[in-house]
Amino acid sequence: MAPAPDARELLSTGLALIRARPWFYLSAYGVCVLPTMLLSAASLALQAEAMRAVFVSIVQGQPPTIPPANPGATAAQWLSYLAMWAGMPAFAAVATRGALDQLDGGARGVLATLRACGRPILWMAGLDAALAFLNYVGCFCCLVPGIAIAGLVVAYLSLQTPILCDRPVDWVVAASESRTLSRPHVGTLFSATALYGLFWVGLVLALAVVAVGGFVAIAGTDTLAPAALLRGAAIAYGGALVLAFVPQAVLTALWFTFRAVLYHRLTRAQPAPQLASVFA
Repeated sequence: MAPAPDARELLSTGLALIRARPWFYLSAYGVCVLPTMLLSAASLALQAEAMRAVFVSIVQGQPPTIPPANPGATAAQWLSYLAMWAGMPAFAAVATRGALDQLDGGARGVLATLRACGRPILWMAGLDAALAFLNYVGCFCCLVPGIAIAGLVVAYLSLQTPILCDRPVDWVVAASESRTLSRPHVGTLFSATALYGLFWVGLVLALAVVAVGGFVAIAGTDTLAPAALLRGAAIAYGGALVLAFVPQAVLTALWFTFRAVLYHRLTRAQPAPQLASVFA
């Protein structure tokens, strides 16, 4: 078997895969994840008046006046959670299967890849629910348990998604094989995950600056004017959402392609096709 690459090579090859087929990953992200973003935006829009009332109360030094919950906003928020629970496993499967196809020298469209990943998506949706619960417990119990759980996930489950997308096995077999394959390369996986996390921090900070700057510029100095406030919030959030789509899609795809690259290197006898390095 080919030796495992270092973290920089994992990310470099993962990004090269995305650069080779950008529309595949962007359209897959749009199909799987964009509904969640739109529902979340709709929920915020429906709560705009309530948020304005709370904001005005705080600025005026009064106790916040919280209006009754908007049923439409609540429904949109819960639908966004449901869409995320179904959409992220779908995108994980499509991005991972697409990367493996590229590394094997083939390619399929988004819908064909999605149809081929029905079973893995179901397994991953259940696994995501379990991991979300464990992460919640870890964070509730403070920082150290949360870090320990994250470490266990990296050490034992990092390659479960590629395994599920590559072969018709259940999640128990996939977890066992992932542990066996991942254990010698935990340092590489941690390094790649840390670099990926830094990319996300940079993106979030940049978007926060754009959103706040847009809000201040559009709302103007009269922060209590309802029309200006709502217009500023809507345009700033919408602008940040539009600006975030491509980098968010690329970074999310990278989270799955770099693990697909590692899995491919560890399990294929032949080396993957040569791809240009983005770190060269």
